[in-house]
Amino acid sequence: MAELLAARASWEASAGTVQQANRAYEIADVRYRNGVSTQLELTDSRLLLQQAEANRAVAARDLQVARARVALLPDLPLGAAVSNAASRATAQPIAPQPPSQQQPPAAGQLRTASAQGAQGQTGTR
Repeated sequence: MAELLAARASWEASAGTVQQANRAYEIADVRYRNGVSTQLELTDSRLLLQQAEANRAVAARDLQVARARVALLPDLPLGAAVSNAASRATAQPIAPQPPSQQQPPAAGQLRTASAQGAQGQTGTR
């Protein structure tokens, strides 16, 4: 629930940021058209507007994810899963497994990368 509230607050705050960035871009555009400002100022204000819009989109996504999580929360069997796992652990003690016995490969089967490289080098010279 705290995640949902934080996501909603972030989304609502981003609306004001987009409005301010849009207004700043409009002012920069008017200044540039009247020859009072530079292309750089106009480009910077446009970049800030696009960043604000992107941040708003991320905030909207975070809000939707938080809403989905809250909606799915009642369907999660957290209590049942924990109690089932605890009862299985106490009802069936785990027997120790014997260590796996692997056979070492025969000496003729071992080839190292250096031995293969040496054979490849002698064959190409």
